[in-house]
Amino acid sequence: MKSFNKIIMLVFVAMALLAACDDNDTVERAEYVTMDELLKLPGYEWVTYEMKDYSPDPVMVSDIAEAFDINRHRFLFFLKPGCTCIDPEVPLAWMFKTLDEADISDFYREIYIMKDKDIEHPYQDNFQLNRVSSYLLMDMTDTTVILSLRDTIDQIIFYSPDSLKYLNIEELVLHALQK
Repeated sequence: MKSFNKIIMLVFVAMALLAACDDNDTVERAEYVTMDELLKLPGYEWVTYEMKDYSPDPVMVSDIAEAFDINRHRFLFFLKPGCTCIDPEVPLAWMFKTLDEADISDFYREIYIMKDKDIEHPYQDNFQLNRVSSYLLMDMTDTTVILSLRDTIDQIIFYSPDSLKYLNIEELVLHALQK
């Protein structure tokens, strides 16, 4: 009889807890992370190695640094929680390395971790994501997207599948900054 009373008590406690839940508390939001935090996330260990192996063109890096406007430009990265799909994401590491070498600080890079494109994020009133992972250059003077860097990379690869090994990420970043 005592065990029956315990079961009844547990059922009532469970019902009380479920009744207290509010659906609004379960809304998922994109989580902002710093570059250091990203590199410590499971599934992103490869980024450090790819960054070490990549050598951006110093002339292009200088042009990028010159074209970057601290009052206008912001790089936005919307990434999956654990990205082990290295091949299509390699340009991400190259982009990070290029921005580092151009002395574009982390302040001008916003990195968000999100499970899918429909999760709330700080810019959802300005644009809709096509997918996660997405990398964008944003014009902060009017909060518009200048260029989806990820979509451009995907188009280049779609039309020339071997182009990933020849992709010049610095040229793409400079092109976006000059728009």
